[in-house]
Amino acid sequence: MKWLLLIVTSIALIELYYKHGLVNTLKPFYHLFIALLVSQLASIILNQGKDTESLSSTSNAVSYIAGYAHESAFSILLYTGFLISSILLLKKNVKAIVPFLFIVGLVFANYRTMLIASLIPLLFTYIAYLYMGTKKDTKLIMICFTVIAVIGFNALFAESVVERFGELGGAISSFSELMTIDYSLFTDEERRLLSTRLYLWNMYLTEFSYFSFSQMLLGAGPEVWSDHFEVYAHNTFVAVLYDLGIIGLLALLAMLYTTLLLTLKITDKKLRVVAIGLFIGFFVMSNSTMPLWAVEGIHLYSFIFTIAFYLSKRKISEQKQY
Repeated sequence: MKWLLLIVTSIALIELYYKHGLVNTLKPFYHLFIALLVSQLASIILNQGKDTESLSSTSNAVSYIAGYAHESAFSILLYTGFLISSILLLKKNVKAIVPFLFIVGLVFANYRTMLIASLIPLLFTYIAYLYMGTKKDTKLIMICFTVIAVIGFNALFAESVVERFGELGGAISSFSELMTIDYSLFTDEERRLLSTRLYLWNMYLTEFSYFSFSQMLLGAGPEVWSDHFEVYAHNTFVAVLYDLGIIGLLALLAMLYTTLLLTLKITDKKLRVVAIGLFIGFFVMSNSTMPLWAVEGIHLYSFIFTIAFYLSKRKISEQKQY
């Protein structure tokens, strides 16, 4: 059903782009996501947070998600708001601060996967907006400002960053070892790494290795994982491999590859840089969570694909107009 929703949503967006133009289509959505930021601000002011990892982690994991049940879906919505505002920024329809506000929202949502996934899109967006096409003197000023900002951020928030992301180093260094042993051999500490993600990936891949040849090709079946595991895989590619097999995984990779090709064909350089950053962000989040298993993620990918499709079919003069 989710794949059908993806197709229908994408067709609808493309028709809207061609009928009303990209900017006029995105503006109403932009106002909806601004309302989401306002709702999050209310939850911060009222101190209505959710401690999502108090049982499995000692880090500060309070999330302000405006009444949503889970920070993952809320963070995907904020990333979609960032996507829309970034495109509108290059079209000079929103202030330069707006995309950054959505990133601030992600910080308060406190979902590590989305925070990491948003770093490259954030960098690419402001490089395109502030750096590309400017004079050399302006570029030098921007480089100096960026260096000062990074140093200031480290001075103010280094301790919090280490506390929240400190285990990443250990997880990366032990990744190859932990993915080659049976999940039953994981220690309690190793199971908790990255909120149990390494343990879950190993579990799914180990069970997949026991499949027959036909099962490896076709998978266990859509959503069958819930009959065998208590927790979903937290990785789009691992989940597709288990549910839909090698054929399903190849289809997913083909879909992503097609989107990337369309993104690279965008003729406007600034829009192309931003679109590439947004695609990379989606790819990163897909490696640590499963956005395509949520309605919010389906809509997010619909925007990523349709914007790439629409802009890749138009000339530079048309892209500047729309």
